[in-house]
Amino acid sequence: MEYTIILVDDESLVRRSIKNNTPWSDYGFRVIGEANNGIEALELVEELKPDVVISDIRMPYLDGIGLIKELKRVYPNTIIIILSGYDEFTYAQTAIKYNVKEYILKPVSKKDFCDLLERTKKNLDDNYKKINDINKLESQYKMALPLLKEKFLVSLLTPTKGIIDIELIQKGKSFGYNINKGNFIVATLESNKNDSPLIAISMLEACKEIINRPNTIQLQVDEQIVIIFTNDHTGLIDNFIPLFLKQVLRELEKISSYLNKYLKGGVTIGLGNIVSSPSMINQSYKEALVALNYKTYQENQNIIYINDVERIQHPTLNKDIMIQRKDEFINTLKMGSEDEVKTLVTKFFDEYSGLNPEGLQSYLLSLLAILANLTISYKTSITQILSENENRSLLHELATINTVSKAKRWFTDLSLSVNKSIKGEREQSHIQFVEDAKKYIEDHYSEKSLCLESVCDYLGVSTAYFSTTFKKETGKSFVVACNETRINMAKQLMRESNLKNYEISEKIGFSDSNYFSFCFKRVAGISPSKYKNEI
Repeated sequence: MEYTIILVDDESLVRRSIKNNTPWSDYGFRVIGEANNGIEALELVEELKPDVVISDIRMPYLDGIGLIKELKRVYPNTIIIILSGYDEFTYAQTAIKYNVKEYILKPVSKKDFCDLLERTKKNLDDNYKKINDINKLESQYKMALPLLKEKFLVSLLTPTKGIIDIELIQKGKSFGYNINKGNFIVATLESNKNDSPLIAISMLEACKEIINRPNTIQLQVDEQIVIIFTNDHTGLIDNFIPLFLKQVLRELEKISSYLNKYLKGGVTIGLGNIVSSPSMINQSYKEALVALNYKTYQENQNIIYINDVERIQHPTLNKDIMIQRKDEFINTLKMGSEDEVKTLVTKFFDEYSGLNPEGLQSYLLSLLAILANLTISYKTSITQILSENENRSLLHELATINTVSKAKRWFTDLSLSVNKSIKGEREQSHIQFVEDAKKYIEDHYSEKSLCLESVCDYLGVSTAYFSTTFKKETGKSFVVACNETRINMAKQLMRESNLKNYEISEKIGFSDSNYFSFCFKRVAGISPSKYKNEI
């Protein structure tokens, strides 16, 4: 693998000698830039992101020690090598303090320099190998896979605050479990006489042999066996729910018949209710455990279905489920596609197909509250979004909704409008982010403290994100943009006043008049004095 290097030295002859007399490619390196001072070096590092910086100590504007401090603060993974003609202990101490990899004295022989490159290449290779040793990572992943799978399956059975279906579906897919759609129901098997884990293992193996149904998940939890049955039909649709339940009960009867025949004492099976999303599997599991507790009162029943012993009347709104719905709903509205929004809203209403009109209104209001808070955070509102779409009225439309199918169609349309509005606001916010940065430079160019970190603190973003975004949108780095603004103001001051160069330098934020001259020539193409003579 080839690595990149930037050379930093205020003596161009030294840089040219090092660059031309070193067989870089033989040691896996390529020089991608040169700088004659520390500030120029920082600009190059920000733009080119080199693997290695080789720098002198004594330089104008910003010396090697200052450069080390800045690089370690902003680009801590960059390897720094110091070349110096000054054999002073204090420099070596500072270099060691900031974890400089090499510190060597000039003049350095070609052999010593090549040995240095060889050591540096080995160091970089070792770091790369640690992160990218795919074979080792794959081997470790395969060893850990059974435990990771088990941990995931247990997470399906455990109520977790803030968990969302999208996250569960993605994790399930990575482990080979298809829980992307359909309904779910959980059964729990427990031995009537023996709590040995070995008995549980034999029960699990029997279940795997007997169950002839795709996408069925079976696992052992302590001394119990848990089976998660799925079907391929989304939503709690009347035509499919009874059929799904019959199919599950048929499978459980085969398991019960087999285990009660060959296992001493037999087994009892608890069965929860059907649910329609992965995040609600834990609810069905909890009901299956409750069903198991009824075996004292149902001595002649090997399979206890929770709905037979605890009749559920009409669907009611569960606050815990609504909390889960809130997180999932907000994430989908922010980041999801149109199809994902439609699928989620359909699921919300299919689960409560038996709601009476009063319950439906209550449910809609709870969902609308989530929408309202979300739109406010994006500096808009539901009423504003509706008014932009054919002057629609929220209260009028809400009052006309009296069926679940109508509510689903209406709320889907509203959710898609909010989804579209948020995406537009996010795009506008991205553009505004860059404009805010430009305005900050214009307002603070005269301050010596103006730097990458200060503008990032103001905007509330990381330096890495800011640098990448700003360069992508403007085509130039922050330092270049800052210097161009300062030099343009210097030109204006030269045209409108009789100030000396050092006075102008001070007014536009430069602490060193020589560095001001250097930057002026770099931006304008001519020196400050020549520019003054030409205006």
